[in-house]
Amino acid sequence: KKGDYYVMNEKRAIPVEDKFMNRKISDILYGYLQSISYLDKSGKTRFVYKDHYSPSIIQEYFGIDENGRYKFQRLAITRAMRVLIEFGYVREITVEGLKGNYVKAYELPFNVDSIFQIIPLETLKYLLDASNSNVIKIYVYLLNKYNCFGDKFEFTNKHLLNKCFGVKSNTNSLTNKSLANRLDFLKKLGLIDWCEYVKVYNGKKIKTKRLKFVNKYISK
Repeated sequence: KKGDYYVMNEKRAIPVEDKFMNRKISDILYGYLQSISYLDKSGKTRFVYKDHYSPSIIQEYFGIDENGRYKFQRLAITRAMRVLIEFGYVREITVEGLKGNYVKAYELPFNVDSIFQIIPLETLKYLLDASNSNVIKIYVYLLNKYNCFGDKFEFTNKHLLNKCFGVKSNTNSLTNKSLANRLDFLKKLGLIDWCEYVKVYNGKKIKTKRLKFVNKYISK
């Protein structure tokens, strides 16, 4: 869906293009950078002050798991940032500060011709609280499909794993469980819902889901 990226400072644009759905891209890190970003005076450049970004800050934000380890390790954060820069979703710039001085920052470049979904900042922060990769990708992918096809959009686990996880097969039980947990999380927040049934393709029974709705605001 195309539109005006710079509508409101309380909303953020998340890409839905295939390049962003690449398994190398960390939607958690990108979503976090979007959540702490600002618009410059022109309203055309969204950026993060370089002083506001560091692997240690991000580690603390996402906290620790049940084993007492950070959910997002420093090395993983550094690698994820490098990939975002490599793919063109982040680049280093200088911006005018509040005192008229110029400071180092990370721009979050945006192409108005790309495919994206604009979501409320509050919703983005809830998705970040899950601290699970691909949750944001799954959500914006289904939001985009719902905006295009409404409650007629059908999908399978294999389809979502391919589009949002970069996995070509759904034979791995752990991967399937990860997808199920993420879908359940989004459902509990009231962001998505679906119905399930079995369809027959070329004589084979396939478990299929059909979207009932996708919301932009939390309704838990």
